Amino acid sequence: MPAAAGAGEYHGFCTSDISKIDPGFGSPELLRDLVQDAHALNMRVLLDVQVNHVCAKGMKYKANPNVEKVSKCIKETEIAYWGLDRGYPLIPSENRQSLTYSDLPKYLQHESFFIRCGPKAMYRPMGQDFIKLGVENVTSIDAGFVFPEFFSDTYFELNIMDTALQELYGNLLKYWIAFADIDGYRVSAAAHVTADFTAYLATNLRFYAAALGKDNFFAVGEVQQSTSPFGFMHVGRVQPPQGAAYLPKRVQGVMEEICPYYSALSPALPGFLSTYPVQESFLVREIAAGSSQPMALYERADWYDAVMMSRGILQTQGDIALSMIAAESKDMPRLLSQQGSHHAQDVWRLQVTLAWSFTWYGIPEIYNGAEMGLNGVCFRDREERQRMKSSMVNSGMQDEVAETILAGCDYTTLATSMDSGYWRQDMFSRGPFRLGSAVPSIQQQARGWNLKGLK
Repeated sequence: MPAAAGAGEYHGFCTSDISKIDPGFGSPELLRDLVQDAHALNMRVLLDVQVNHVCAKGMKYKANPNVEKVSKCIKETEIAYWGLDRGYPLIPSENRQSLTYSDLPKYLQHESFFIRCGPKAMYRPMGQDFIKLGVENVTSIDAGFVFPEFFSDTYFELNIMDTALQELYGNLLKYWIAFADIDGYRVSAAAHVTADFTAYLATNLRFYAAALGKDNFFAVGEVQQSTSPFGFMHVGRVQPPQGAAYLPKRVQGVMEEICPYYSALSPALPGFLSTYPVQESFLVREIAAGSSQPMALYERADWYDAVMMSRGILQTQGDIALSMIAAESKDMPRLLSQQGSHHAQDVWRLQVTLAWSFTWYGIPEIYNGAEMGLNGVCFRDREERQRMKSSMVNSGMQDEVAETILAGCDYTTLATSMDSGYWRQDMFSRGPFRLGSAVPSIQQQARGWNLKGLK
């Protein structure tokens, strides 16, 4: 989860200012102390960072986008990526929107720093959903992942092809290497930025860290290789077996620019050292949840093909042993909320996924809360719900606010349609309550904190 300052979203995956730490986590000085303490224990610290979009309260388009303009704008941007040289600005177009920046930091308030096409739902190339296009239109499919507002209409997509913005973001991320002595970055949603930037960023961050004596600085990107048409361009060698001529012109340009830098590194790779085997993680999770049989990972043709494709890219482009493996994720409800909820006898499902993570080919990863059996459940019954609400109101919270929060975390009525904000648990130092655990001893502690901590 990114620690950078955001627009107030619970999950933290739409940052507004990567030069600052979200006060819910603490301060820059506390981050530095944390890293120092980790190093004393021979541990290394990676920061999660979001670079494809930003959010800010009140940020919006000045006019409502429409399907025709959004589709034309994205096509123009696709052409600019594949056909124009590095450093060439986006061609001015009547199809590109204007933004109201509101609370966005001043250093980002530049029209050239944003794509400004519009939401994914309005991107209809040739009058259809871009996902349904044929392989002959693969660059237009890729454009649908990279250029529109993909995750939410209020998560505004950065024009990360802009070389000034690339340098700006690169320098801001270098700052945290120097200030806090961090050991690597995990770049979320890396497949939703252009590959010229991921190569630029991975190379420059590793080179800068090496100059500070950190020769093993780690850079990994979140890329779902089985669904990203050009996911291979974000990892390792970047260029395909056919050669650099098959890359977008902007990627060709950055490869020439950074060649002296990545050639001096070990391994001498311009892209991320590896990416997440996202599809494989999802499938293992589905098996652990009881939705599919264990051998489906090998016997279902569609699953097998997706897994083999992802592994093949990681093996040939980068280092498959450096991929990070986890079955829990910010993108899905807690595993233990799906089958049996708070019941302790379902802890084995989480244990199975952790065993997979620790014995598979990559680096094991424990998603926050998995080590405590967190299950995403706020309350077990009506009586506990009422006690929590009373404590929240007694602490000064308005009755309707407390009711809204608790209503949004009611698995008994909402089931899997529950607000995704509750999937992450309460990991901030502030907040109305912590959510439940499938481990009885931990659940008892959390329950006591819920009811006493608000008084």
